[in-house]
Amino acid sequence: PVSCSGRLTSPGETITKTMPSNDDSCEGNSADDGGSGQSSSCASRRRRPSRLLFASCNSQNLTQPLWPIIESRNAAAFVWAGDAIYADHFAGMDFTHFPPHPIHESATPERLRRYYAQQRSHPGYKHFLDTNITVFGTMDDHDYGANNGDRTYKYRRESGVAYVDFVGEPDDSPIRKRAAAGRGVYGVKVFD
Repeated sequence: PVSCSGRLTSPGETITKTMPSNDDSCEGNSADDGGSGQSSSCASRRRRPSRLLFASCNSQNLTQPLWPIIESRNAAAFVWAGDAIYADHFAGMDFTHFPPHPIHESATPERLRRYYAQQRSHPGYKHFLDTNITVFGTMDDHDYGANNGDRTYKYRRESGVAYVDFVGEPDDSPIRKRAAAGRGVYGVKVFD
């Protein structure tokens, strides 16, 4: 196997990923090695990203300074782990309870689409998407459209469809089909 190392975000931490190889030796001279002493197929395996990036709790209304840093990680895929946008709105406090409870106004399908479009057009995120990275993930309550929302949210189907449109899920995807049926946005992606 070919072993490729990459740094994690904490100084001094490293992780080693092992990637399969048909030839155990990447050493030696080859006509296509560019003087490195390695074959181009070995060099390409060493450059192949072995990272998955995860992010959550992103507000489409804030500056989002981390996209260049995220892009620099050269990952194989990016996973939204929930709250890619904040579509519900804080509408005050309910003082009929103790302690008082926050009141959130749920999102309409129009607001969901508008906020996803706003996020997709954010310059840093747009530049990140232009790298053709695979993007997928799942929703949490705020990108679902209802704070602490559940299956009673009246726009759950529209919310799922807006989400799979946002992440660019293919039309024939089982994930998209589940979303269109109002059954959520979950599935499996295999990277090998």
